[in-house]
Amino acid sequence: MKKILVICLTLIMVASMTVVVFAAPSGFLSSPSGKPGPTIESFDPDDDCTADLIITPYSDRNTLPSELKTLIEKAYNDILNI
Repeated sequence: MKKILVICLTLIMVASMTVVVFAAPSGFLSSPSGKPGPTIESFDPDDDCTADLIITPYSDRNTLPSELKTLIEKAYNDILNI
C-alpha cells in the first residue's frame, strides 16, 4: 500500500511541475517589450568617415540649441517607438 501511495504522490508531483511550463507565454520574446530591435540599413566599411562623438543626456536636452533639441527628441521618440 505504501508503494502505491509513493508512486501516486510522485506522479502528482511530476504533473504539478510540468503544468507550470504551460503557464508561460507562448513563443519566444525577442525583447522585453516584445518589439523588434533596430536593424542596420546600410554599412560601408571602406568609408573614411571621421566624427566627434558628443554625448548629451536626454535630461539635458534643454541646454541644446533648438535644432539639436528637436533632433534629440525625434531620436528619443524613434527609439521609444521601435
